[in-house]
Amino acid sequence: ASFVELFSQNYDFFQGLDLYNDLGNLKTLNLSRNELKVLFITEGNLSELKTLNLSDCFRLSRIEFVKKGKFEFTAHDLPKLENLDITGCSGMKNGNFLSDVKQLKTLKIKGCRLENLDFLNDLKALNKLDLTIYPNTSINKANLFENLTQLTEMDLATYKDISEEIHFFKLEKLEKLGLIYLSR
Repeated sequence: ASFVELFSQNYDFFQGLDLYNDLGNLKTLNLSRNELKVLFITEGNLSELKTLNLSDCFRLSRIEFVKKGKFEFTAHDLPKLENLDITGCSGMKNGNFLSDVKQLKTLKIKGCRLENLDFLNDLKALNKLDLTIYPNTSINKANLFENLTQLTEMDLATYKDISEEIHFFKLEKLEKLGLIYLSR
């Protein structure tokens, strides 16, 4: 395929999308505002993808990676992904697959009701982070942002007091910080 960008928006008929075709040249994939419940990505077919926009796919509950006919919860098959936007994907509860996207530079996960944020410390190349912390979100008592030393911008919205759990002292490159306390 010679696609450089695939754009799809407002298609109510998408319930699950299987990206099984070879889209090896695709750099940008925008599936925002779709009714997706599951996104299937097959081994090697998005090897050049740099930007994935799934914002406002509020029904999206998971991204499945298909490898050798088996479903695996890994993102090794997105070796060049640098920008991921899952803002508003309120159906997504587990972000652990992001631990494997080591080269990720921008991550927008506001509005996702992720139950655990431990994967963040694996994203050492991250420059920009937009994050919402919900009351049900488990935060490891160790510093949540300890390994994010390349972070230059962060917008953090929270529904709970996190002052005892989060420390910013290792974020020496941070240039922009937005902190919002949201009440219910």
